[in-house]
Amino acid sequence: MSKFIKSEEWQWALSSVIKEGVSSISEDTLTEMIKFTVNETDKMMNSVVAKLKSPAELRILDSQGGITGLVNGKVKNEIPGSMYDNETITVFFPTEVYHYEVTGKDKGTYGLEVTLTKDANTTVFNATNVPMSANAVHEYSVDWDALSNNKGVTINIDSNGDGKIDETINSGASFTEYNCDVNSDGAVNILDLVIVSKYFGKSKPDNLKLM
Repeated sequence: MSKFIKSEEWQWALSSVIKEGVSSISEDTLTEMIKFTVNETDKMMNSVVAKLKSPAELRILDSQGGITGLVNGKVKNEIPGSMYDNETITVFFPTEVYHYEVTGKDKGTYGLEVTLTKDANTTVFNATNVPMSANAVHEYSVDWDALSNNKGVTINIDSNGDGKIDETINSGASFTEYNCDVNSDGAVNILDLVIVSKYFGKSKPDNLKLM
């Protein structure tokens, strides 16, 4: 708990608000009280928070087909108790297991952080430096109970957005996909293997260019 909350100033401020109203305390003291209350409430409130860092769109799907997040650039807030803001989706008091979908808008890499807060305890899944291309869809399913045993995450990858799963990956609490597209031409093929074989076992020169 904040030292401010334990202090005589907090006790006096709270007592003054109860007896005389908000106008009886300074603006700085009131601001500190509000910040503490919000932070402590967030810690105690059961929630799921998904944060995206990427050239992509993030959305959460529930079992009824409800969506919260970005869909073709438009914000949807269909899941009860959910909100989307600045590449972050929060679901307050989650009632089921959700799916987290990342859809590529451009070529690059992305990061995804999903945090479950339950009974003041937090569990976090992190995906970092995951290669992404335009129209590709990566769907994450998280078994929070299994996550502590370094498993529990299933990632279905639709590499071109045609609705067909091209690859399924199982992961634990952290995931980083190795980028096998060595020459960054948008495809993993014999050309990448040629480059790898040429430099296999060697240190990377400072002036090495693959494109």
